[in-house]
Amino acid sequence: MTMPGQESWLVRHYEKLILTAVVAALLGSVGYLLSQLQRSRATLESLVSESLPSQWKRAERLAIDAYTGRWQKVSRPMQLPPFTNLLFVSELRVLCVYEDCRKPIPFDADVCPFCGRRQPEIVRPEEIDSDGDGLTDVYEKKVGLNPFDAADAFADPDSDGFSNIEEFQAGTNPFDSKDFPNPVAKLRVVRIVNRPFRMRFQGVQTLANGETRFLLNLRTLERSYFVKIGDVIDGYKVVSYEPKIRKTPAGKVDESVLTLRKGDRIVPLVKNMALTRYERVAYLALLTDASRFVVHVGDTITVRDRVYKIVDIRRDGVLLRDMQSGAEILVTRIAESELQELRKKLQGGGRSSEG
Repeated sequence: MTMPGQESWLVRHYEKLILTAVVAALLGSVGYLLSQLQRSRATLESLVSESLPSQWKRAERLAIDAYTGRWQKVSRPMQLPPFTNLLFVSELRVLCVYEDCRKPIPFDADVCPFCGRRQPEIVRPEEIDSDGDGLTDVYEKKVGLNPFDAADAFADPDSDGFSNIEEFQAGTNPFDSKDFPNPVAKLRVVRIVNRPFRMRFQGVQTLANGETRFLLNLRTLERSYFVKIGDVIDGYKVVSYEPKIRKTPAGKVDESVLTLRKGDRIVPLVKNMALTRYERVAYLALLTDASRFVVHVGDTITVRDRVYKIVDIRRDGVLLRDMQSGAEILVTRIAESELQELRKKLQGGGRSSEG
């Protein structure tokens, strides 16, 4: 039997008792879950420790170079040069030489527009030289030579003294003996010497008819010439005479001047006075036929129907002026190999000329 006071307390706290029981049940559930979680974690750690090696390895850095390169290509879109071909005419293209590119690029592109790298030097079809003899394949096929035989560059099929490569460089026909390069290309300086002037003015003679003659002796006194104004001796023309007498305490001195001229060179000779200055003389030879020339400044020579004037004689060669074209050409000294060939031709006979 429930007492009245006790019944009234249960009634009053009924809801609190139920709430307290629910909270206690929840706390119990949380405690149970935490204990299960701790147990599962311990189990997982034990499994991981059994499966992983005892020594941990440092992770390698991810290589992103390939991605960086591709990103750069994406950030730099392709830029093609302006298209210059005619309408409806395809543009000549080749592949980029780099294996990681190999994109079609214009034939004459110096830099690949795709990868930005420089391309090799362009070898144009008309410049191809298969045998490396200095003659292009196009030229050799045109004139009838073998583009795969290097020896034909030094052949001379028309026997004009000029090889095929010399005719190619000059633009002449290697199979036409009348069409050849400028012959001075085969002219060489064999020797350059300085020698004293050969003649001396020794006297004046007036003939019975009133004509005046002048006595010129060679420096060696081996020969004498009696000349008048206008005569030519040893390539020098007698152009004028100026009588001149100078008075001195010892008496009168004859200093009359006889003037000679050779080309542009003027030589004044004072009576009874040797000319002490030297003149430069060059000995030239033509390699094609061994023709020889002895020249002074101002001389003119004819080489295979072409006229040249000696402008200057230098230590390194002889400067000529081509009288047909007006061009000045320096003739250089002969090489040892050329000198040997020249001697062989001279043994068989060669022409000689003095300007």
